[in-house]
Amino acid sequence: MNRETDARRGNFLKSTLAIAICGFALLTVTACATAPKSDKPATEASEMKDLEINSPAPLVSATLDDGTTLELATLYAKGPLLVYFYPKSGTPGCTAQACNLRDNFEELTNHGLQVIGVSRDDEKAQTGFREKQKLPFHLVADNNNVLGNAFGVPRTLGLVYARQSFLIVDGKIAWIDRHAKPGTQAQDALAALKALSK
Repeated sequence: MNRETDARRGNFLKSTLAIAICGFALLTVTACATAPKSDKPATEASEMKDLEINSPAPLVSATLDDGTTLELATLYAKGPLLVYFYPKSGTPGCTAQACNLRDNFEELTNHGLQVIGVSRDDEKAQTGFREKQKLPFHLVADNNNVLGNAFGVPRTLGLVYARQSFLIVDGKIAWIDRHAKPGTQAQDALAALKALSK
């Protein structure tokens, strides 16, 4: 009798477990089938380019500090271009970097080198920074990450760009500085440009 009772209990538990497993599987399949598809684009990391020397320079548009839109291809056609990314307008390191380029701007232009700075600050912040420091070049308000993703520039804590610089010559990436130095940005870029002509 006890054996028969134990057998019935065992069969009952097996049946209950099988039903539970089937139910869970059915719920999982249903959930996967009916889950809404995300309208969000792929992650920012996958959208970012991985530029190397001689890679074609990104053909994207940029919003400048004065609110106008600029096609980078327009600048590429005019001659060598330094695109430098920096964390945040008005901070000590970024001010030093911008002022280094400002103070050496005449020499840069004598060698045909154009300059634009890029950060995730908005247009108002970029305008204020440019006016306060009397910068002779434009700043890009890249708060939508278009240029950052196109050039493959990482963001610290997902908030501010790393300090990186790119030299574009004849529409191609000619030099990349992944750890740009604020105090010698102009000198480093100019040295890279001169090295190309040797």
